[in-house]
Amino acid sequence: MSAQAEIFASDRSRAAVDLYVFHHAGGSRHSFAAWQSKFPAEVALHRVQLPGRTAETCNVLPKWAGALVPGLVRNFLASRAGSRRPFVFYGHSLGALIAFELTRFLRLIGEAMPAGLVVASRRAPHCELSHGELFSLPDDELVAALHRLGGVPAHMRGKEDWLRQVLPVIRADLQLSDIYRYAGQPPLDCPMLAVKGSDDPIMSLRELIEWSAHTTGSFTCGELPGAHFFDAEGTRRLETILVGTLARWADFEPAGMSARPTSFPEERTCSTRTGI
Repeated sequence: MSAQAEIFASDRSRAAVDLYVFHHAGGSRHSFAAWQSKFPAEVALHRVQLPGRTAETCNVLPKWAGALVPGLVRNFLASRAGSRRPFVFYGHSLGALIAFELTRFLRLIGEAMPAGLVVASRRAPHCELSHGELFSLPDDELVAALHRLGGVPAHMRGKEDWLRQVLPVIRADLQLSDIYRYAGQPPLDCPMLAVKGSDDPIMSLRELIEWSAHTTGSFTCGELPGAHFFDAEGTRRLETILVGTLARWADFEPAGMSARPTSFPEERTCSTRTGI
């Protein structure tokens, strides 16, 4: 099995913007299956999937995030061959880290940059791990941690046998995030939106705000209902906010835009810029 990330492309050829989404540790392209029907026709959803999505193949996943990027860049550029549409990256947790590193690599090789970067449920890259490693926890403790994070879908709760079957994949992904070491580069110049769950037990609002050090563009952040994984209300609000943000960054007006809020009407927000 290839150790390269795959991109499952949208068939919306007349969209106004391409949205590339990067899943969390232990996730897959299916983590965003519901999103395919949540966005207006102007948004083409492309789902990025890391290699090693089964217990039998998780050993092909590199031990550090940077090793994934060159192969991912090749697949990404191939997916955009001939396209001039603006594109945006959205990453959740580990996915935010991968999207960030991909953006920096695109800049390094002189390729087009995203119209914006959305990062969710992940401390800023330069922030040290504060909660302790998750990937090295014994099985029982890791399962308990996944429940606290809100990472076990409601329909899978109580099915501990299933959860233990996917633990090797989750561990391999978590290792990428837990042992990540930031290598300094100048900040990006694209706008950035950073979000987290208001009850996330493994990261603080301050660690979210620290993402502002990585862009010279506009920066917005806020908290949504839920833990490390947003609850149903938090997910609904995120989807709505994303539509407004994409429309602003890619300069289009989706149908029904007047009824869609584009910011955080009730959630705690911040605009503080920090430096590193």
